Amino acid sequence: MTDVAAAQIVEGPGIALDHVAHFVPDMGAAETVLERLGFTLTPFSEQQMKGPDGQPAPAGTANRCIMLRRGYIEILTTTGESENAARLKQAMARHVGLHLVAFGVADARLGLRWQLRFLDGFSEGYVMDPAAPSRLGSEAEVLSYLEFGL
Repeated sequence: MTDVAAAQIVEGPGIALDHVAHFVPDMGAAETVLERLGFTLTPFSEQQMKGPDGQPAPAGTANRCIMLRRGYIEILTTTGESENAARLKQAMARHVGLHLVAFGVADARLGLRWQLRFLDGFSEGYVMDPAAPSRLGSEAEVLSYLEFGL
């Protein structure tokens, strides 16, 4: 595990910012602006999720990230038709920009209770818990975190 990844692991009752996601309709335009501003982006990565047959399938979304010393900024766009892509398009119909904040927590179940108590005005959180099977059915995701839509 890298020093950066280790720094994002939350122990005890704490909660820490993991990443934010900025939704864009045109990845090419976004990457041009971000690179002109001096950011280095990760390679374009099409995302996958578990398909109806249990095998990895296209999620209809892709990202590039700006890696920071702690956390990252995820730039998300659509690449096809899927429920996931439809949610991004619906969010971008409201506004292009920041739509997701993900917090690292030591225990996703406790973090969800924290969300329900203190984050009025955010949409429903998504809990990523290493104790539960990941979206791809593996243990690839090792951090517990909560995502909140804006």
